[in-house]
Amino acid sequence: MKKKFTPILGDLSQLSEQAQTEYVLGVCEHLQVPAELGLVVLAFMDTGDGSRQKIVYVKRGATDIIRDKKKINVTSLAPLNGDGYVGFTATGTDSTGRQEMAVGAVSIKGLSGQAVANAIKTAQTQSLRRMTLQFAGGGFLDETEVNEKTTNIATSSLPLSQIAQPTVPPNASAGKDITEPAVSPNETPKPELAEGTAEPSAHPVVQAEEPRRKRRKKMVTLDSVVEEAKRMDLAPVSLSETFQAELEPIKIPAEIFELKHPPVPPPAPKTEEADLRLEVRPVDLKPEVAACTKEQQDEFRRRFSIYVNDILPKGGFLQSEKFGTRHNKLKLFVEKMFPGVNTKNLSAEQWNKFLGYLDTKVQEIGAAKLVKVIDKEIGESNA
Repeated sequence: MKKKFTPILGDLSQLSEQAQTEYVLGVCEHLQVPAELGLVVLAFMDTGDGSRQKIVYVKRGATDIIRDKKKINVTSLAPLNGDGYVGFTATGTDSTGRQEMAVGAVSIKGLSGQAVANAIKTAQTQSLRRMTLQFAGGGFLDETEVNEKTTNIATSSLPLSQIAQPTVPPNASAGKDITEPAVSPNETPKPELAEGTAEPSAHPVVQAEEPRRKRRKKMVTLDSVVEEAKRMDLAPVSLSETFQAELEPIKIPAEIFELKHPPVPPPAPKTEEADLRLEVRPVDLKPEVAACTKEQQDEFRRRFSIYVNDILPKGGFLQSEKFGTRHNKLKLFVEKMFPGVNTKNLSAEQWNKFLGYLDTKVQEIGAAKLVKVIDKEIGESNA
């Protein structure tokens, strides 16, 4: 049974790191935005009373995906200008007939020329994005709203009142008296001498330090080694005799290169139950396989997202309390297919093998049976 998503309106910094990550994944699934795009993130925001809270906000590009998923149409975009600001009121409707309105406004006080033009474009975009998020629900903020309220201390979770406090307490103890004693105009002050020290003469003698002699580095040459060997009465050693044994080639028996393959059993008859088994066995790809290009990676992730959000959910592929979101479950299935491989750096060959397997199985046995295969392989179901 799919777990209902419940937005958290409080401070998310009170949650553990794992709970924060799971909450962001839940927001992505609620908004129908692929988590791998990184469009839903956390940030600290000032609350206006000197404290700070960690909240979730939606970055640029996510609202376009939400409008497409929820079939939201923009019915009007009216200017809303005032003294020192420009703004727009965006109105839209979804496929159910629901209507939402939102305002986007930007200050132009002290601006002119191109800066005013940029402010108008920002206000228009902000109104459309805020209107879209109102359809999604949950009270999630847009990226432009967060940037207006956050401070430059982006990583600190302390209240601003504590950040402004000094870290070293003041020293209230009595200090040393540094007042100089009174000196007669005709008297020359004498320096203080330690007990038992004679007063210096009027013309002190300064003794120059002797320059240090530099120690010559001992040079080791072939001649010095030979002379040292003669002095110690050592027998001379021929270099060719010393390394001759190491330079001789090693003979490897031919039996080592013989590969003996076990006999291949005949294939078992294919039944409906056999269709529900994972036919792609783990592949140990060589390290020299080239990684896929950025264009290939974007295309592979797009096809992966289609399976997570469209094809497999039609066959009953849901998130679970045991493994989390659908994205996590399909990622576990990838790890079953390629054990020990970093799923973030799959090669083009691995991507093609994985996506090709999904394409083939959807055509052969359908999405519903493919979901049973995936759930069984990752341990979601024992059936």
